[in-house]
Amino acid sequence: MSSLQKLNNQERKQATNTIKDMRKDISLPSLSVHQIDRERCDTKFRSARVNSDLRIIFMSEGDYCTLLYIDHHD
Repeated sequence: MSSLQKLNNQERKQATNTIKDMRKDISLPSLSVHQIDRERCDTKFRSARVNSDLRIIFMSEGDYCTLLYIDHHD
C-alpha cells in the first residue's frame, strides 16, 4: 500500500482500476501479465501493466494473487 500512496492522483486511480480489473479476470489481454524474467526469481512472481509506464508486481498462487508493489517501469 505504501508504493500505491507514492503515486500521484491520476496514477493511483489508474492503478486502483487495474487492481479491480485483476480481481475480475486476471487473463485480460490489456493487463499484459507475464512472469518476471530475472535469474533466480520465483516463478510465482508476475507483472501486470497499469499503463505504458506503471507496473504492478504480484505473486500468483492458484486462484489467488497477492499485490506486492506498484511502481514506474524500470
